[in-house]
Amino acid sequence: MKHGILISILVICVSISAGVFLLLNIDISSNFEDVSHNTQSPLSARARTYQPVQADGASNNIIEDPEIGILYVPYDYTAPVAEGEPADLSYFKRCVFIGDSRMLGLVRYTDVDPINYCSEGFSVVEYDNKKFVKIDGGNFTVKEALRKNNEFDAVYIATGINELGWTKDKFSDKYREMIADIKSVAGQRPIYIQLIMPVTTGFETSKIMNPFKLKNSSVEVFNEVLKEIAVDYKAFFLDCAYMFALDDKTLDPAKSTDGAHLTKEAYKQQLDFYKTHVVITKNRVFV
Repeated sequence: MKHGILISILVICVSISAGVFLLLNIDISSNFEDVSHNTQSPLSARARTYQPVQADGASNNIIEDPEIGILYVPYDYTAPVAEGEPADLSYFKRCVFIGDSRMLGLVRYTDVDPINYCSEGFSVVEYDNKKFVKIDGGNFTVKEALRKNNEFDAVYIATGINELGWTKDKFSDKYREMIADIKSVAGQRPIYIQLIMPVTTGFETSKIMNPFKLKNSSVEVFNEVLKEIAVDYKAFFLDCAYMFALDDKTLDPAKSTDGAHLTKEAYKQQLDFYKTHVVITKNRVFV
């Protein structure tokens, strides 16, 4: 009888132990199952919302976040983008181009095919009040279009000639308003600011071609404003004016059709410049 009781007790203990073991196994296996079904990359989940830390400017160290595989790279925003290996033309298909007729010429007269938010006569005040972007049969401002079509990799901005009659302060204020809004949409995606190209001396002095008395001296002043904005908003600035300018920093008439816009051949040179002046941002955040 005693042996029978002992055997029963043993059976009960073994059963309880097996149940606990099974329970633990269920919990553990379910945890592994959760991990195996989590296909979202930590990089895609967090990269755009991660706030970059301040880099050590003295040692110029690169800071790595191994958890999400991102490098935080110190960048000198006071310097123009340096020349590098050319990007493939397909890169620009996912880039937004915002600009005036000069930027529009780049799109029209070369093989580049960006997300085109350019317009003749565009100035920064039209960023949020001129509905010229066509999407799905509707007309939208650039501000609205960036939110409606948020699938882009970078933003390129080339405007300024139509603003040359403004005061320096007005240009700075309005441009900053635009960049701040673009930055709020783009997040960590790069923003490129192209400096304003000059006009020819003939255009500058012509009462017919230049009724608003645009001056190359204003171009230099406004470009300094753009450089300051690039630093303040961590944007990359492009300086391709030297390719088309004479020694006196005016636009070379041989590179222009009307004293303000480039020739087709010059636009092809500008596109080559764009292709070789791209900052590699994959898995990197510049600080």
